[in-house]
Amino acid sequence: MTTSSKNRRLVFVSPHRKALESVPDSVVCGARQDCVDLLGESSRWLWVALNNSLLMEAIEEWLPQRTSGDVLGDLLLLKSPAPSHLPVLRTLFDRVAGDEPTYRLLPLDEIVTVLSEPHDVSMDLFIVGAVALQIRALVLVRGNLERLVVPLSMFKPVGGTKPDPKRLEFTDFGQTVKLGQYEAASDAILYEWDPDYRRRLNERRRTNERGFGPSLRRLRKQLGVKRDDFKGVSAKTIARIERGETEPQDKTRKLIEQRLGLSAEQIETY
Repeated sequence: MTTSSKNRRLVFVSPHRKALESVPDSVVCGARQDCVDLLGESSRWLWVALNNSLLMEAIEEWLPQRTSGDVLGDLLLLKSPAPSHLPVLRTLFDRVAGDEPTYRLLPLDEIVTVLSEPHDVSMDLFIVGAVALQIRALVLVRGNLERLVVPLSMFKPVGGTKPDPKRLEFTDFGQTVKLGQYEAASDAILYEWDPDYRRRLNERRRTNERGFGPSLRRLRKQLGVKRDDFKGVSAKTIARIERGETEPQDKTRKLIEQRLGLSAEQIETY
């Protein structure tokens, strides 16, 4: 099983079991031996450490039994570890997040909810991040622990509200990135900076919005054509066609084809 598996199991490292035992597809190791036993299974799970000391004690006991090359999966630290522990953790786990004191995280209950979502949902939500002020960049960690680096210059002031990179927060179950009073939607960030996200989103749109009208809207926007740019066809009619409220008459269809230089069949491929 790879770290991108949709059936990835969650392992919570915490002596406080009750609050976490109801999380779907998860296990809580609340004592050192519990954690040692799970480490010995060498499965590529997502480990969430609420207690770093317990995790490191278990790793210390397990290491002599480790088979060379075993990788434990991914690790999310809710509190930055001792610097001396980082080389070990970064070697044993595929991805490690929350490993620096500058990282800011979602509230724990929201992190648990995001990580419990199906993989194709959690991967598009942000749970951890940090600002690198010297190079004017923002590091964002997704629900699958993949990182995305975006320039701070992408966050433009809106209505007099300016981004404050020193006040980074994550809210709305990973759907919103806050820089002080400034808010940016996670999907807007992903759409601009992740080509794979754009591809997946457009595929879903094509699946959910088939037909001449939705295709016309996508193509029109791509070409920068306005609704009132179709000679002989009102903007209101174009809007109704795009919303799927009506099918164009033959004359209207031909006028649209002439304006775009494409046949109706070609338009529907967009």
